[in-house]
Amino acid sequence: MKKRITILAAFLSASLSLMAADTTKAAAPAKNNLGILTVDVSEVYNNYRKAQESQEKFATSVDAAQEEIMSMVQDGQKLVESYQELEAKANNPALTEDARKKFMEEAKKKEDEIRKKEISVNQFRQQTDMNLNQRRQSLLNLHLSEIKDAVTKIAKKRSAEIVFNASGMGIMYANSSYDITAEVISALNENPPSSAK
Repeated sequence: MKKRITILAAFLSASLSLMAADTTKAAAPAKNNLGILTVDVSEVYNNYRKAQESQEKFATSVDAAQEEIMSMVQDGQKLVESYQELEAKANNPALTEDARKKFMEEAKKKEDEIRKKEISVNQFRQQTDMNLNQRRQSLLNLHLSEIKDAVTKIAKKRSAEIVFNASGMGIMYANSSYDITAEVISALNENPPSSAK
């Protein structure tokens, strides 16, 4: 799960390219003449305390949903076992025709219950997956937005014209003196989160 979120963060951050331009040239001169900085957004995301706490809470929600689904599946399995018992009774050659008919009717009702349960479980699973995916995406977007804001502030403070994402495929080499990853992580984790979503 954490690996999937890291891959998503790297993919999304590569598409953002995290550009920050300083329109007020009155700021202190840049440490490098190029006005270019780099940041490893993937590393920032993985070390961002608020994102870590959100991931832990999200994992708890995923576990709870899986437990609920397993409980529903177990209920369905009990229905199947009950159906099989009724079917076995209906096929008993020692039964009268009326008794056999009664068991067959009960088995038919149980079969209908099983179909309804199966539909219910599938709908619940699909709805839960959709809700969890939306929540995951919402959290990812929130944290990437916060990361971008922190990068922008640091870039402006350092009079940078452009900040490249070092975890993306666009940068083959960058001098480490241009890397602001640690500074961004520090800025993001400066204040403890009031409440992680």
